[in-house]
Amino acid sequence: MAKNTLLKQVFSSFFLKILGSFLGFFSTILIARKLGATDSGYYFFSFSIVMIISTISRFGLDHTLLKMIGAQFGLGRSVSNSILTFSLVASFILSVTICIFIYVFLSWDYAFRMLGSEKIFYIKEMLPASILLALLTIVGISFQGERKHFLGLAFLNVIPPFTLISLIFLFYNDEVSVAYFYETSLALSLTLALLLWFKSSNKFDFDKRVYKEVLNSCLPMWVVAFSSILVQWFSPLIIGVFETPDKVAFLLAAQRTSLLISFLLTAVNVIVAPRFAKYYKEKDFTSLENLFSVSTRFLLLISIPLIFLVVVFSQNIMGLFGESFKDWSILLIILSIGQFINLVTGSVGYLLTMTGNERVFRNIILCTSPIYLILTTIMSFYYGVIGSAISTAFFVALQNCVIFYYATRHVEIDFFAFLKK
Repeated sequence: MAKNTLLKQVFSSFFLKILGSFLGFFSTILIARKLGATDSGYYFFSFSIVMIISTISRFGLDHTLLKMIGAQFGLGRSVSNSILTFSLVASFILSVTICIFIYVFLSWDYAFRMLGSEKIFYIKEMLPASILLALLTIVGISFQGERKHFLGLAFLNVIPPFTLISLIFLFYNDEVSVAYFYETSLALSLTLALLLWFKSSNKFDFDKRVYKEVLNSCLPMWVVAFSSILVQWFSPLIIGVFETPDKVAFLLAAQRTSLLISFLLTAVNVIVAPRFAKYYKEKDFTSLENLFSVSTRFLLLISIPLIFLVVVFSQNIMGLFGESFKDWSILLIILSIGQFINLVTGSVGYLLTMTGNERVFRNIILCTSPIYLILTTIMSFYYGVIGSAISTAFFVALQNCVIFYYATRHVEIDFFAFLKK
């Protein structure tokens, strides 16, 4: 692929990712202001659980769909339809099973003593969102695998937050209505995505020959996906246990804001991941190296001024969520430093998983994730929300450096070519 074509697609993806990130950021601000620090803390605590359930329910299919559907680009839709259909059915069954189990558990007296009635109420109301989010993510990633990046990003990152914001402005009544609005936004986007995907074939293909290949690829990544999402959302969960609900809101506001930095990496990954898989399958290591070099140089040039602005204006940014959030701008600074390291190491995670090294990536995640869980629990217990932020930033930096090191050992390209050209 020509460098100019790649950059055009990166910038178009980048623009849509900016829009989606802005809408997601604005929806977080709107919810924090509408509900207040305490009730928004309950909502964000429940949202963390939704994200974890959704990820578990996807069997680690995110990377598999990008790789397998990306490798089918230009070869027809039949195999891709079979891959998507199997993924949707398996994810739906597992997500419903998990939600039923959690709903029953929350009805026990032990759950009431551990979590309290307010948290349990919010969690129960949010459970359907985990099913919808799992299915929507599968379809959205499938569009990205087919290089329809605009549609994939629109269904995943633009339509849901835009719909949520619109519903809050038009129909907000009480705190619980926000949960219903979020579920409605996911249902709308999922319906549109499914209609658009299957309109050409008008059928769900079932080719049993692809199922074994899908499972062999996704199951090693299932543990990786669970560990990754647990790392991302463990801090709000543990703070919800040790601290008051408003501290959850402060931490999650800072975390969601710091993730705006990593949307650069996400925008690039949407473009490069399917191409990593295709170039590796064709043994075109020259194109693979050039692709990694161009994307990493782009990330490096953009991330430096971005992190500078976030750090300098951290108090103003946190103040958008409410006056009480300003005093916790240090959380945003700490978490942003970790995301900066995530950016400058490039798309090394996807490079490993798209080149047949899923198990290497899995082993890295399995070995490093327990360190984070233990460290965050200790830091949160003794130092509260600031300790949780420090452990999160440290882990993000450490894990990405370890992945980069092992990528240099298992992928036969020059990882520092972007510094030489």
